[in-house]
Amino acid sequence: MKITLKIPDQVYQQDPAYKRYFEALQMMVNRMAVSHYKYGKIDGNAPGVDELKSGLQRAAMYDTRYLKSKKIWKGCTSKPLNTGNTENLLDTANFMLLEYLFPKHREAEFEAQPSSASPGLAKVS
Repeated sequence: MKITLKIPDQVYQQDPAYKRYFEALQMMVNRMAVSHYKYGKIDGNAPGVDELKSGLQRAAMYDTRYLKSKKIWKGCTSKPLNTGNTENLLDTANFMLLEYLFPKHREAEFEAQPSSASPGLAKVS
């Protein structure tokens, strides 16, 4: 199967870094294809799997600065933290996308928000 993503030429010409963005998307797709053979379908019916928690765990494996909640580590304390391994970021993104596709939050809905409702971009401290 082939999927085509479209981005306005002007955006790509003004910011060639988008090439890396699309390469990362392909890496995410590749990882999901491998996961299909390891774990099965992604239909949101994996018993006992919490995609949001799984994603947060992997984010903390990359960098623990903002994810120190002991709740996300229950049953997962032997994994290395704060490694800087960007593989964990791709896994985080995939788990967040799975939560978007098959939400477990009882009030989940997509509602486009105005910029004023966003916390904005966090500054490096």
